[in-house]
Amino acid sequence: MHARVSAAAFAAVGLAAIQARAQDEYRLTLPQAVALAAERAAPIQAGRARVGEARGRLLGAEPWLRDNPEVELGAGPRRSSAGSSIDLLLELRQPIELPGRRGARIASAEAGVHHEAAALDDLLRTYAGEVGRAFVAVVHARERLDLLRQDQEIAARLLSTAQRRRSAGDASVLELNVSRAADAQGRARMLAAEGDLAWRTNDLARALSLPAGAALAVVGSLNDLASAPVGESGSPSERPDVRAARAELDQARADLELGGAEAWPDLALGAEAHREGQESFLLGTLSVSIPVFARGQQTRAEAAARARRAQAELEAADANARRGAAAARERWRRTLEAVRLLDSEALPVAVQNGDLAARGYAAGELPLAELMLIRREALEVRTQYLDLLLEAAGARLDLAAELGVSP
Repeated sequence: MHARVSAAAFAAVGLAAIQARAQDEYRLTLPQAVALAAERAAPIQAGRARVGEARGRLLGAEPWLRDNPEVELGAGPRRSSAGSSIDLLLELRQPIELPGRRGARIASAEAGVHHEAAALDDLLRTYAGEVGRAFVAVVHARERLDLLRQDQEIAARLLSTAQRRRSAGDASVLELNVSRAADAQGRARMLAAEGDLAWRTNDLARALSLPAGAALAVVGSLNDLASAPVGESGSPSERPDVRAARAELDQARADLELGGAEAWPDLALGAEAHREGQESFLLGTLSVSIPVFARGQQTRAEAAARARRAQAELEAADANARRGAAAARERWRRTLEAVRLLDSEALPVAVQNGDLAARGYAAGELPLAELMLIRREALEVRTQYLDLLLEAAGARLDLAAELGVSP
């Protein structure tokens, strides 16, 4: 089951990956590999911290009374013909924010949280694609090595057959030399494939931030990675980068409303206690600012410009997501059709021809030159099949990324 890419989903799968780990040995499926990378990657950790910062700003915007009360104390001597005394003044004042301004500030802070959360999900989405491509490259290298091992076993058997026929006088030195060269070429290709597998595995380990010397094994076949269904719960309009653009637009609109509220006066309620000589009295106060010069014009101008930019970016992101999803789906479908065509028509024939040619040569019914040509063609078809599976697996990863779902 495939779900929308999110930090919570990666955390759940990451826990399974950690439980599956024994010391420094890692045996991972693709979802576990993606989750483990998301857990360890420094950019992801920084993204989570930015979400926490945005939530902190929301906490600062939520209290009903945003400013702290102010206390003012004054004291001084009073001298008169009747004598001297100390005059005292105690003033308590509480600024009060108008309801519309508080609501706009909270809306802006909430949109900021949504923006950072969507940005984190988008980072996870792109990171999942990178790790997924490294993962399928390892699987492809492993299956290619298996293919070359099988081909090498056939070459070794053919060399044994050539040696037997040469001993019986049924084969020439040329045939024996060709068989030896084919055997050596097969072993050379296998050694190179082993090196490529080690290199691809190192690339994946680096993407997963695994410790040096950790053993890594991937679980899964290239065919499954290429043909597994992609979750259709994702929608291009709900892709993380689109949601981030939408949240930025919401934040700009909230700031625009906040700038409009700043044109209203600021209020402060208070009380003053006075003692002058032997007399004392208490006054209630109401302070009202007069917004003549500072009327929120800067906030409104910046928010309006930001809203126009965010609207344009949202429309572009939504259009790109829709186009990308449609193109990725078509590419994946076409590539799978190519895989199935080779699998159903070309691959069985190539394998059968290789077996028939080997038996024919062993029986002395087929020249060595024809056998080598048939074997080369069979290897090319099987290699092309693996390469198409790799391309289909990559196309599936791209479709998952375009839809914003886990691979």
